[in-house]
Amino acid sequence: MTAASVIESLKVEGVVLSLLPNHRLFVEGPLNNTVREKIRRLKPELIFHLVQEKVRTLSLPAPFELALTTLLTRDQPVCLPPKKWDFVVAQARCWAQKNSEQLREIIESHWTLEDIFGCHQTSPGNRYECMGIVLLLNGREIERISQEYLVFKTASGGTQAYRRPLLLSFEQTTLDLLP
Repeated sequence: MTAASVIESLKVEGVVLSLLPNHRLFVEGPLNNTVREKIRRLKPELIFHLVQEKVRTLSLPAPFELALTTLLTRDQPVCLPPKKWDFVVAQARCWAQKNSEQLREIIESHWTLEDIFGCHQTSPGNRYECMGIVLLLNGREIERISQEYLVFKTASGGTQAYRRPLLLSFEQTTLDLLP
């Protein structure tokens, strides 16, 4: 049974599934043991499906949709510190919920999936040459976007430019693919 068919069958039973802002599952309606078990068993797939539906409304190219959806629904990678992961998820939520125009502008400026979500395969929090925008931002705000660079505010109120890497590293992957 697919997540979409389960959601539809639950609607027939008067149960509505939705997402809270932190992408946790919220269940409304009558819950019997069968319904509880169905939701418990398929919870990750249901959350992924609901996030994917939400991300699809952003009208992003398919690979970016999938990367953003996966990033918003996956557990923290073991090789990334919790604080860094919190910043990554916060930025992804910001792009998915209220600032999708910014992500769309970055994509339209020909930044690649690796430029945005890239990281080193085994040391994603330390290898800056492989880091994508989402890892480098650390909660900072983007001020300007061009095809060659991004300018973002620093903690002290100044600005810093991030130049797009010219070459990809063979050790680079994207955050959604980390173990």
